[in-house]
Amino acid sequence: MKIKYYILTTLCIFFFTGCDDSSSISPTANCTDLLTDFSIKSEAYMTAFTASFESGETMDETVCTSYSISAQAFLDGGCTVCEPDSEACLEDESNADTCCDEIDQSDVTLITTYCDNLASLSGSCNEAYVGNWVLTESGKYENADCTGTKIPSTQMGTMPVMTLASDCTQSVVDSFFCSDSSSEGYSTMCTSNWSSSGSTISIGAFGGLMVVDYLLNESGTEMTNTILATVGISATETEEQCQYSIYTKSN
Repeated sequence: MKIKYYILTTLCIFFFTGCDDSSSISPTANCTDLLTDFSIKSEAYMTAFTASFESGETMDETVCTSYSISAQAFLDGGCTVCEPDSEACLEDESNADTCCDEIDQSDVTLITTYCDNLASLSGSCNEAYVGNWVLTESGKYENADCTGTKIPSTQMGTMPVMTLASDCTQSVVDSFFCSDSSSEGYSTMCTSNWSSSGSTISIGAFGGLMVVDYLLNESGTEMTNTILATVGISATETEEQCQYSIYTKSN
């Protein structure tokens, strides 16, 4: 299983903070043009991202890819956005109103990875897996590397039901955040897109920021995902766990 979760919205402040012609001149590129293109693609991306996050549906992959390519070109051109005397941003955000951080490869990689998430959800969804899937077991493995005996949870409560629709959308009903489909935030928290490839079903969340891969059994009636998690076992102690969830097709 892989979970990919990335928050990208903060990148957009770079395009409008601390920029002038003297700080964005490079011998290898026209940084003024690259910054203009970067800003335009950023605005289009943020508009699509916001709509996607609110609706729960994944955004247009081409918008994300265009933004990613523009960001990479800006970086490869040696362009900068901060004035030479700008102060670096502190982790506690105490100087957020005055600081400026340059975009770097790790920032662009976050964007590219999100675009990859969208690509993984843009494939087809096998009709054989359409229907309701009920969480029938969850718990943790004996060892943090997902080996050893499975230890089922005894606090599952009402079993969540995940519905995979033929139009490649997905929704969840449970007794917590997703108990009322008319409630505010249901689309964002409880709906998404899904796709299938071979023995894997991929399900997105939060507009594709998060993608969970489920491995199907041979008959295609059960799907399992695992996740490595750090869990607090006391006020001062944490424990590394390999947690698992099993969904069984009910119709």
